[in-house]
Amino acid sequence: MTFGTLVAKPSGDPLETVNGFFSSIQDGNYEEAYSYLVDYQSLGLENQADGEIGASMQQALRDSYSFKLEGDCAVDGLDATQSVQIRYLDLDSFSAQLEQLTNESLQQIVADLPRNEIYDENDKYLPNVTDAAYSMAVDSLLGHVEDYYKTTVVKLELSYHGGKWQLKTKPQLMDALIGGCY
Repeated sequence: MTFGTLVAKPSGDPLETVNGFFSSIQDGNYEEAYSYLVDYQSLGLENQADGEIGASMQQALRDSYSFKLEGDCAVDGLDATQSVQIRYLDLDSFSAQLEQLTNESLQQIVADLPRNEIYDENDKYLPNVTDAAYSMAVDSLLGHVEDYYKTTVVKLELSYHGGKWQLKTKPQLMDALIGGCY
């Protein structure tokens, strides 16, 4: 009895998976997006940020996403690769500028208010003063958030499992999806 080589040709188009994943991310349909992944059931993108400021920054990140295919999809048996240009809000550079702007806002508030409305009995800033400075800085930066966009190219890997093409998550992809904070 002789056994030959089993040749399998996957059905479907890996680009449908890539496009479906990124469309779902942009639409905020994370359950569907995760269905395209082979190695994760969740990336945490569906979690809601705490507070109004956190929610604003999270929405700015989600609004920043842009995806563009680069080159052709290469299929090799049950594996495929596709390069994708991803634009996202770079939270590291945003945060660095946020710290500077918060300090500037704090100086402005201190100049405008009487001492007893700024400091507590231990000469520390009152929480409402620092919260106001932080909020002013966030609002200012969100007014020109596109200055903090970053674009990177990620070479995605796909594999054919269970009758469909699925994405393998890579650190570069996860980093872009969470604003450069991976």
